[in-house]
Amino acid sequence: MRFVTIIRNNRVDISFYTCKKQLVGSSRSFVYPLSAYLANIHVQSLYKQQGYGSHILLETERCLQHSFDVSVISLLAMQPTCGDEIIRFYKKMVISYLTTI
Repeated sequence: MRFVTIIRNNRVDISFYTCKKQLVGSSRSFVYPLSAYLANIHVQSLYKQQGYGSHILLETERCLQHSFDVSVISLLAMQPTCGDEIIRFYKKMVISYLTTI
């Protein structure tokens, strides 16, 4: 599996592919001086609940911090249904991140 990063102006697109070049998921961020916004993270249905969203999120964070020297990454989220999957995902990631420091 591998990540592909495309940077255009202030937009950063990161895609995660299998060895057979099938898209697992992707993220889109926007970078400004000293800050960035994670605007979208998506995992294909076939790969959900397998930890790939966490890998994409961590790679996005690593890219933004190392490539752009960003000190603040804000999250933009929209839940298209009445569920709370996005909120639970971000809460899980924050708790996981804080417990590994």
